[in-house]
This record gives sequence, C-alpha cells and structure tokens, in this order.
Amino acid sequence: MSDAAARQGGKMQLDRLAPEPGGGGSTGGADLVVNQDDLGPVGHEAFILHDHLHRQADIAGSGADKHGSGSTMQAATALKVSNFEMGSALETTVSV
Repeated sequence: MSDAAARQGGKMQLDRLAPEPGGGGSTGGADLVVNQDDLGPVGHEAFILHDHLHRQADIAGSGADKHGSGSTMQAATALKVSNFEMGSALETTVSV
C-alpha cells in the first residue's frame, strides 16, 4: 500500500473549489433555483421547436414504401425480424 493510500484510510474525497465570497454560493444544499415564471417561456419555445421539426421531418412518413411505412419504421421492422431488441425501441420513436 502506498503512503498516500495509507493516509486516506480507504476514504474517497472529491476536490472542489471553495465558494467565492459574495458569489451566491450554496448554503443549504440547493444549487439551482428555478421559478415557474422562468419555465413558461422555455416550455413554449420547446413546443414551437418540436412542432417545427415534426412538420419539417415527419419521421413516420419519410421514405415511405408502398405500404406507407416510413424509413424509420422499415428499419425498426428489419431489426425486429432479425431479433434485435432495438427494433421495438426504434418503433416507439415513430409513434412519439
């Protein structure tokens, strides 16, 4: 056993920076505080982005075959037929 390991006594210690004076360091455990007013605009922008992406890149219909299955669903089916569990997970992404 090395000298450093002997001094540690089997305990682990993580290095960290000391809080800066007046820097708003945590005193009670919570490092981040978010108010409901802050979440509304973020959620709204996320919804707009999701809607835009859904319209621009319709995964379910992209590269549709003669049965109307998109390329993602075709890949999911091929994976499932080959006994890959990932096929079911990929299929789930199409319906989301």
